[in-house]
Amino acid sequence: MRMKFVKFLTCWVLCALLLPFAVSAQDSRSSFWEKEDYTGHFIHEVVGDKYSLIKNVQKDKEIILRSDRIEILKKANVVTGAHEVSTYLLFSDMNKVQPKGQELIRSSKENIATVYNDTAVQYLQAQQMDMHVYASVVYPNFYDGVDLEVSFDGAGEMVFNLVSKSGSLEKPLELTVWDANARSSSDGVISNGVNIASTSADMSYSKGKIDFVNRNRSRRSYSFTLDLNQSTL
Repeated sequence: MRMKFVKFLTCWVLCALLLPFAVSAQDSRSSFWEKEDYTGHFIHEVVGDKYSLIKNVQKDKEIILRSDRIEILKKANVVTGAHEVSTYLLFSDMNKVQPKGQELIRSSKENIATVYNDTAVQYLQAQQMDMHVYASVVYPNFYDGVDLEVSFDGAGEMVFNLVSKSGSLEKPLELTVWDANARSSSDGVISNGVNIASTSADMSYSKGKIDFVNRNRSRRSYSFTLDLNQSTL
């Protein structure tokens, strides 16, 4: 447990180092993303072996998919005076696997200064990044014999689907929520303006933990969704 915390803290520190140029580049980054609509896709940014990040970009949110957690970043709003807020949904007891893009839509090289700014160029020591746009993402062997697939449904909700390669799903999913303002909603949990819900599992939320329990033990899969259209923290 101590090692897990140290690894998470190390990742958090690296994110904190990247945050200043990400925030200061908000205007240029917004204009860059507005060139095309990526709201229903996943973007994988890569700079050699120095930097790799899979995320979904919304109007005021970014959902970042990491090996051990989901990060919900709600951007600052200069009009309303709202500050940038980040929350974390930590996976529990899964295999340490990296998410991978699926169903490639296109790939390109982009100038880092255009997407972020010159500070990012100096930090990453590179002028360009590879950008891959995917329709879906998979965590292969998230549990032994079980993949975690991530995609978008017709309503624009991000769907996380656990799929067993053989037999039923016996291991329940648990998320630890790092958000002091998270609260139960009528059909799930609201965290940082995102509603977490499930139509295939019973959810419970207590002391910062979301538990999902299969309603039908014979199921080979079950899912939960992130509704990104919630506006209330």
